Amino acid sequence: MKSLVNIVIAALLLSVSAADMCGKWRLSKAGKYIVYNNLWNQGAASSGSQCTGVDSASGSTVAWHTSYSWSGAPTEVKSYSNAALVFSKKQIKNIKSIPT
Repeated sequence: MKSLVNIVIAALLLSVSAADMCGKWRLSKAGKYIVYNNLWNQGAASSGSQCTGVDSASGSTVAWHTSYSWSGAPTEVKSYSNAALVFSKKQIKNIKSIPT
């Protein structure tokens, strides 16, 4: 069984682009966004990985992909990817109107 898991993980890693992020707490700036590869609970798994890569970023749009393979703790979340908009802070008292 372990050899099958190792083969699956090796195949996954071979399919990962050089630009993909596979480490814990990795991030990539993409236009107005930051894309995160968050492996916050990877310790719950007996083995595995997650990799995330940015496909494109333009204006108010960002696209990314994530591949993962985990063994162990099947009911627990191990990781996730997400994108966060980078914006300038503004105090509420300084906002005169909000466009719709």
